[in-house]
Amino acid sequence: MSYNGIGLPSAKGSSTSGHIQRSLASNEDRDKNRGKDYLKRQAEAKKLKNQGGVNRVKKINITNSDNANAVKRYSLREIELRVSELRDSLEDKMDASSDNELTPEDIDKQCQQLRERLKKEHRTRTAYTSRDNRNAMNDTTTATAS
Repeated sequence: MSYNGIGLPSAKGSSTSGHIQRSLASNEDRDKNRGKDYLKRQAEAKKLKNQGGVNRVKKINITNSDNANAVKRYSLREIELRVSELRDSLEDKMDASSDNELTPEDIDKQCQQLRERLKKEHRTRTAYTSRDNRNAMNDTTTATAS
């Protein structure tokens, strides 16, 4: 009783029926993909190791409008976060000081100035798109239109 050279030549004297089953321990699909993209995985591991433990957030690819909107929303959220941090620190200073040097109107004014400055910086930072990024965006739109 053998199948493709696997199994016993004869079940006689083996205390088994000689029935041959497929081995579930060897997963051929897993074995085929095990070595796939080894260099890519090594490069990613090396990059993460070089970054250390800080800021392991993946960069968002800005090739379609959904990701561009996500980046814009994230940038504006970051601006509002910095404004709220300033507001919290100024309110803490106002509460801690006995003399009222800061008024809520002053806090609002400083927060508005910071918000405008950060938005202006954001506009100047995002106004220019490098040639490589423009070409990449043109290539993806051309490929999807074809």
